[in-house]
Amino acid sequence: MVKNSLKYLIIGNSAGGIGAAEAIRLVDKSGLMAIVSDEPYPAYSRPLISKHLAEGRPLERMLFRPADFYDKNNVRTFLGKKVARLNVDKHTVELEEGIEIAWKKLLLATGGLPIVPLIKGSERRGVFTFTTLDDAKAIGQCLNGTARAVVIGGGLIGVSVTEALLKRGVAVTIVEMKEWILNTILDEAAAMMETAVLRKAGVDIQT
Repeated sequence: MVKNSLKYLIIGNSAGGIGAAEAIRLVDKSGLMAIVSDEPYPAYSRPLISKHLAEGRPLERMLFRPADFYDKNNVRTFLGKKVARLNVDKHTVELEEGIEIAWKKLLLATGGLPIVPLIKGSERRGVFTFTTLDDAKAIGQCLNGTARAVVIGGGLIGVSVTEALLKRGVAVTIVEMKEWILNTILDEAAAMMETAVLRKAGVDIQT
């Protein structure tokens, strides 16, 4: 078992984790630091995964920070690695490969998980969530010969994936449980304007 000793360990490689690493480096330039992420990619802008799905935008044009960010900030990375165990008393984390990391200070910045409704058949092939680059890749690989898609949820993510699917020539139905789409950021009048735009583009919206 390989043992590493760090002053700072950050689990999560998206906006929260990267922002924390930058903040730490403002006050501590040399303390040993590492970031662990189950995704194999350097930090990228998650809103841009819709661009990857729509037009095949490459990872290099989606990066949240420059490619040399980790080297410049002296941050070791464990990318594509999943945490198997966390021992708060011993201040250790064990990765699935058996690597054990000792830390003095730990930040959990893993973000949220998509809510998958308890719907019969949701485990079948062709059912996806849309929060990571791998999600966008998986959907893109499934689109050949696909004429129609149903998007459950009319929030920002649902609308962004809808717009991407439209650009790929897929007819889309949005199913939203509330009275209007984008209900967490728009009032009803503004939401109706966006609804009109989407319906003009051929989207079937069910609220």
